[in-house]
Amino acid sequence: MTATFSALPYWLWGIELGIAAFFMFGFLTVYLNMTRRAFDTENDSAAHRLLWRVGLVVLTFVTGIALNIQGDFSETNSLMYYSLAVFVFVFPLTDEEINFVEYAIRAVGVVGIGLAHHMPVMGAVRTFGFAALLAWVVVVYLFHKRVRHKLLINLVMSVIYASLFWLTLPPTAIKVAGTQGRIETQGMMMYIIISTGVFVFWNSLWANRQRTQHYAKIASFDALTHAKSFSLYQHEAATMFADARVRQSPFTMVELDVDHFKIVNDQYGHLAGNKMLIQVATTLKTCLKQASAQYQVYRTGGEEFTLALPNTDLTQALPIVTQCWQSVRKQVCHYEDQAI
Repeated sequence: MTATFSALPYWLWGIELGIAAFFMFGFLTVYLNMTRRAFDTENDSAAHRLLWRVGLVVLTFVTGIALNIQGDFSETNSLMYYSLAVFVFVFPLTDEEINFVEYAIRAVGVVGIGLAHHMPVMGAVRTFGFAALLAWVVVVYLFHKRVRHKLLINLVMSVIYASLFWLTLPPTAIKVAGTQGRIETQGMMMYIIISTGVFVFWNSLWANRQRTQHYAKIASFDALTHAKSFSLYQHEAATMFADARVRQSPFTMVELDVDHFKIVNDQYGHLAGNKMLIQVATTLKTCLKQASAQYQVYRTGGEEFTLALPNTDLTQALPIVTQCWQSVRKQVCHYEDQAI
């Protein structure tokens, strides 16, 4: 079926723009939640993240194709459906964390919907439009980590794409002769307004997420040593104990403190003591990370730390703890030209 467009009275165009905005904000909410799961390296496994990343691609193609089909069968709302379909394919190109293969797959959708609407165009116009679209896809790849958060870049890319899509429509795509100019204007305006609105909405959600993560980090990690905090220890220790009991798996916890820490504070000052605590925590985290990604370090007191070693019995834990102990004892803390 050949895609066709109808010009609208501007009051009806405004209503369709509002409907399109509501749809896009709902789509973005779902997309953002899936993105969190797809790129959350701290709380999900690599296999689960891969499934969510595949899910993002599936969501894009299924939604974009469904909107495009709806536009094919719509008499008066085709411009809205086609605009939404185009944007649903274009928006995922600017995900910051995707790799080249993911980008290439998404780019196929963008190029495909462009060809679907411009296939009847023959000769130089078609060749130029296709070459320009490919060039646009390459440029977006080079800047895709900035497009999502830089208004000027986002606006420039939106204007270029809207121009490439709407100003090269074939005559067969226009239902009523003489309305091509108005259709092009309405299509470009709808795409640019949607793109800019999504930019503002997405960055508002992104900023809120960054603040939430920042506050969560403050609550969960010790501000000085960046080891996990005592409050998080209370929560996670109970969970790890319960999990070990259910799985009937070994679980070892180690409590330790820094010897003669009061002497360091009295002789060299609290700033020197703080630096020593940071160095001790860093050394412990490094040693445990080399042994297993499951192992955790908590600061549970002034100079007191607790190590959590799930799926590890005492025999397995002893050489790991010994390595931590020896590594800390070998450390020399340099503070104001003094070696502590």
